[in-house]
Amino acid sequence: MPLNEVSERLINDDAHYLKQHFIVVKNGKYAGLGATRSLLKHITEQKIENARYSNPLTFLPGNVPIQQTLVARTEEMRAFSLIYFDINMFKPLNDVLGYRVGDQVIVLLAELLKEVFHASDDFVGHIGGDDFVVISSSSSANYNAGTVQSLFAERSRRFYSDCILKSGFIESEDRNGQPCRFPLVSLSAGTVEVGPDEKVTADQISEFASFAKTRAKASPNFRFVVFSRARSGERSEGSQDSDGSCVSCVLGEVQN
Repeated sequence: MPLNEVSERLINDDAHYLKQHFIVVKNGKYAGLGATRSLLKHITEQKIENARYSNPLTFLPGNVPIQQTLVARTEEMRAFSLIYFDINMFKPLNDVLGYRVGDQVIVLLAELLKEVFHASDDFVGHIGGDDFVVISSSSSANYNAGTVQSLFAERSRRFYSDCILKSGFIESEDRNGQPCRFPLVSLSAGTVEVGPDEKVTADQISEFASFAKTRAKASPNFRFVVFSRARSGERSEGSQDSDGSCVSCVLGEVQN
C-alpha cells in the first residue's frame, strides 16, 4: 500500500492515529509493526524529493523520479507498459498562438493523463516540453492511451480560433523558413510492453520507448507498440492490433 494511503487511513481514524504503532500484515498474516512517526518522516522526505524533481509547469515528477520508478518496476519482474506521449504539431501552435497557449496545451495533457491513468500504481511523469511518460501495470494501458489521444484531440480545439477550426490547419513557417500549412495538434503514443520476468534494463526500455514514439509519430493513427522479446512471437512486424494501432515486435532487434 502506498505510504500516502496508509497515512490517510491513520489520520481518518483518530483512535489509530494517536497510537505509536500500527500492525502490518502480508497475505493475511502478521508481518510486523510500523511506527507512525517513521511513516510521517518517510512521507515528508518523499514530498520534498518529489517537489525537488517535479516539473514547474505541471508539477508532475521529472526525469529523476521517472528513472527511479522505471528501475523499481524492472526489479519487481512484473508485466508493465511504458507509454511515451508526444504532442504532434506543437511548434506551429506555439509559434502562432504564443507560448502562453502552448503552456496551457501542455497543462491540458498533464490533466488528461492524471484523469485517465488514475490507478493506485499508475505513474505519470513529465520528461519536459511536450513529452510525457506513463508507467502502468494495468491490462487496459493501451486502451487508456487511446482514450487520452481522443480526449486531447477534442479538448485542445478550444485553443484555436473559429477561422482556424473551419480551415482545419494553421499557417506558419517550416524549419527552413518557408510558409507552410500544418494540421492541428494531436497526440502520439509509443508504447513498450514488458512481460513478466523480463530481463531488460531501465535504460534499454527508455531507448525502446524513444523508438516507439518516433514510429508512432509516423503512423497513420499516431500509435505504435513494441513488445518485449519474450512476447515477440505473439504478433508479426507491421500487423494491426485489435484496436487498429500499429504493432511491432522488434525489441530485440532495436537493442542491437
